Amino acid sequence: MPSQEIADHPLADWLDAACPPWRATRADLAAQYGVRTDNPYRWALVTLDVAPPPLSGMLWPFGFQAFARYAPAMPPVTLSTQISVGGDAEANIRVAATEFARHFGPRPIIDRNNTRAVSWQWGAASVTLTVWPPSRQSGPKAEIPAHGRDPRLITACAVTVRTGWRPPLSPRDTVWLESFAPMGATRNWTPVKPRANLAETVFVEAQLEFMREPPSDLARFRGVFGLSEDGQGLIVFEDAFCVIPVTQIAAFDVIRLRPARFSGGSTLSARCDTGYAAFPTKTVHVAQGEHADDLNDIAATLAAVTGKPLTFVDYDDDG
Repeated sequence: MPSQEIADHPLADWLDAACPPWRATRADLAAQYGVRTDNPYRWALVTLDVAPPPLSGMLWPFGFQAFARYAPAMPPVTLSTQISVGGDAEANIRVAATEFARHFGPRPIIDRNNTRAVSWQWGAASVTLTVWPPSRQSGPKAEIPAHGRDPRLITACAVTVRTGWRPPLSPRDTVWLESFAPMGATRNWTPVKPRANLAETVFVEAQLEFMREPPSDLARFRGVFGLSEDGQGLIVFEDAFCVIPVTQIAAFDVIRLRPARFSGGSTLSARCDTGYAAFPTKTVHVAQGEHADDLNDIAATLAAVTGKPLTFVDYDDDG
């Protein structure tokens, strides 16, 4: 099972001790623990009810939302809970921060807009603690139904754990990479900000089955897309590193926007078959163009080489 492999960082070790089911797939965890909506938010949650609870004051066990768009064969990569030891937000976040500091070292609790927060990060993996102190909230008081169901949430500390897990390269992926030939740029303009480093590339959980853990020696392919020599693997490396079997690509689409309120542009996407009925199709971005017609030719070439249909969506105005 791919979820048994994991990047080496302190959070993985902590999760192994505190919440060992985290490495299992979403489908297996849902079958073992069930999907419940009896939480104050009425979300469809799978809660990993392990004993003893790994943190003091947990209002419910670590869990994840049971979204249909997330691949059931992948593990959950975002786990969350709420901690409350009383009605004071500052006390709640300090209790939670003290517990995590025992494992990961101390971090300062800082002001972030209308919140107080503290975080630890290891590449794409992180722990974030957040409270919304009532004294820092301004404007009309928002009515949040969950707070009415459980008033402790008003001052509770939200705990969000991102595991940073991405599928490792399979032997087939490795063969495709070794023969990979770039066809074009994933963006045909210079980014205003430097791209994130390889360990912190953008994480899109809805596309997790197509993402891969990027090897450190792959930096030379950052910002390009193309096919393996046998034409069976589409490789895209912008802010996420994706490897897509061509057999799973149903079609390519190009969206073209003319300048209006905004500057316009174009997007080339692969329409992919997922293999599971709850969410049968997903779209993965392949390239972006600065102008509406920048990607016409390369999209036609990619579609012709792979033998896939290509749709040019009717022009629209950008904004």
